[in-house]
Amino acid sequence: MTFSGLDRELEDACHDHHLPCAACVDEASRRAGRPVGLLHAWAVWRVVCPDHPPCPKPRDVAEGLPLAPFYGQVRTIITFLDRAAFDPRAFEGIVGTRMAPALTVAAFVRFVFLLNAYLSVRITEFDEFRDLAGFRIRHAFSRNEAGEPMPLPPEERNDPAISLVLAWQLVADPMRTLLAGLHTASPVRRKTERDAGQFMGLVGLLLEFWPGEMLSLLLTGHALSRRDWSGDGVRTGLAIAATDQWSNDPSHSARLAEAQWNHTAWTRVLFSDAIRNRHTGWRSRFPIDGTFQSGFVAANTKAASLIGQARQDAWRLSSQDERTGLGRFQGEQILAQPLVILLLAVPILIQVYLNAGLAYWLSRRFGVAWCVAAPAALIGASNFFELAVAAAISLFGLGSGAALATVVGVLVEVPVMLSVVKIVKATRPWYEGRADA
Repeated sequence: MTFSGLDRELEDACHDHHLPCAACVDEASRRAGRPVGLLHAWAVWRVVCPDHPPCPKPRDVAEGLPLAPFYGQVRTIITFLDRAAFDPRAFEGIVGTRMAPALTVAAFVRFVFLLNAYLSVRITEFDEFRDLAGFRIRHAFSRNEAGEPMPLPPEERNDPAISLVLAWQLVADPMRTLLAGLHTASPVRRKTERDAGQFMGLVGLLLEFWPGEMLSLLLTGHALSRRDWSGDGVRTGLAIAATDQWSNDPSHSARLAEAQWNHTAWTRVLFSDAIRNRHTGWRSRFPIDGTFQSGFVAANTKAASLIGQARQDAWRLSSQDERTGLGRFQGEQILAQPLVILLLAVPILIQVYLNAGLAYWLSRRFGVAWCVAAPAALIGASNFFELAVAAAISLFGLGSGAALATVVGVLVEVPVMLSVVKIVKATRPWYEGRADA
């Protein structure tokens, strides 16, 4: 392995990095019959030896967890980085062509070092079929009186292999890892201020590295939509999607609740003034040990244009929502589904005119005075949609089809009832003339 063809930042970092594996050196020296120095020990992205990864500390791995799949994941990541270091387009196969320009091996390795210095996690599970590890945060960094982040003590840090796998999952499968694969210390129904602090620490670290397009997924209409789930309250659509692979697992309910908590916390952060007011020149306040020092925050670089637009659109819609009342929940559906609205409106029209006409005709038939027959026709055609709206929202939620039907009912009933009033007034001579006869 040579370092010819690397970008300048990565090449400079390799010159300052040397992490020889004693087992590899001994094996190579034995084969050569003389002392050997291995060039790949200078490869800065090889934070651990893929052939001889160190055994994680017992506190960092759940008891009984098989380590073979985990070591296989480490080897896969290192093999990819060996190629990506010399192929600028390698990340396109992982994150797509839009985000790939924001991701380099140098940026990724800096992210690994950042996680290792400021976040300590425990591996709770490993899905061998999907090569997906589950993590729970043990310790997150704290801040000093000046608000500067303080690195974890060396004895509290994870083995670099664990930070490597966590960083990889946050790049290759960000939403599933963030919502369903990485949790704070306490279960969802026993969250404390410590959990909130851990999550805020995680947010700070991810905003250092994640391109804006990754963050924009948390603000899409699908992500923020509310859906019923098995009669157990409401969950965001993104949380449901992130936990779908466990839908038949007994742990699904707990996983979904954790994903909902994470997503709600993320949305709250992204809509905060602190995030809105950040600018493209903001520099990282997270100095890290090793060959890479602090740099510009990835989420604020040119590649992050989409998140800014998504946030502006979300805030614009949020401001409109505050002014438009119930219509904000069904307005878009009404405009987007004209045929459905027509199918809902036609039966209401028929019902109002039929009931009003029948009540009006029967009143005339039995000799009821016109001043009584007119309100009788209106009362007979009334649907009490106001009560229906309240019941539909209480039982099925603001975004439900039942709520949509009642909203359409209100919108249709008002002009139709006014037309009934006009018809009754126009037919008074006919009504009273027949009655006198």
